[in-house]
Amino acid sequence: CQSSKKDLERPEHIVSLRQVMYDSATYAKLAQLWKDYYDAYPSEEAYGNWMYAAHYAQDPEYGSLLEKGVDKFPSSPVLLYLLGNEKQTHGEYLEAMQVLEKAAALDPGYLEPWFSLVVVYMSRDDQEKVDVALRRILDGGAVQDEVMDFNYNMIAGLDANAILITNGD
Repeated sequence: CQSSKKDLERPEHIVSLRQVMYDSATYAKLAQLWKDYYDAYPSEEAYGNWMYAAHYAQDPEYGSLLEKGVDKFPSSPVLLYLLGNEKQTHGEYLEAMQVLEKAAALDPGYLEPWFSLVVVYMSRDDQEKVDVALRRILDGGAVQDEVMDFNYNMIAGLDANAILITNGD
């Protein structure tokens, strides 16, 4: 899929599955497009988009490519976020927490690390930090007002000690 620089267009920015969701084949195509773009125009942003797409495409080389990217761009919030998620997936919660907190500190406007930090803090039974992370997500505008209103109305109508069964997040 090698293209000349003049034929190469900047691929679509990759965002969380919470925002845009494609199938694995589309992510594989996007990963290749971002790899080609990175090869022509090496940058932290291009590598981060490549790794995001490679992760969602379940690229078997993803782990080693991610580590190379973190070595090359050690202050990339996106790459650190993805590395933190990898560590969390493998049960390395302390390391995940450290990497995710670094990602969040490097770019306070980047909310993705906070979603993962909620899970890490919950696994460590640190309710105070869970509350801080959730507040950061809410204050960052990641949850639409309509969703919050719906949830509030759903819970407000429950009897004391009711059990609400949900599906998904």
